[in-house]
Amino acid sequence: MPDTAILHADHEVQSELYLMPKMKTHKGVAKRVKITATGKVMFRRSGRRHLLSSKSAKRRRALRRVREASPPDAARVKRLLGK
Repeated sequence: MPDTAILHADHEVQSELYLMPKMKTHKGVAKRVKITATGKVMFRRSGRRHLLSSKSAKRRRALRRVREASPPDAARVKRLLGK
């Protein structure tokens, strides 16, 4: 019985020392966005895979660009990535 009490006491000490559980990176978001060195969240627009003949050249050019996420979306993305 005394051994169990010692293990229990050690467990309590450990739980105070370590902050668990750790945040996990949201892998779905991590594959889709990039955070720049200045902290901007950059992403690509959807709609560039197929059915391009029905889209205007101007629209296709606009879809080529990498864009910056809006401030509320950027905050949500950073929270999901643990930054």
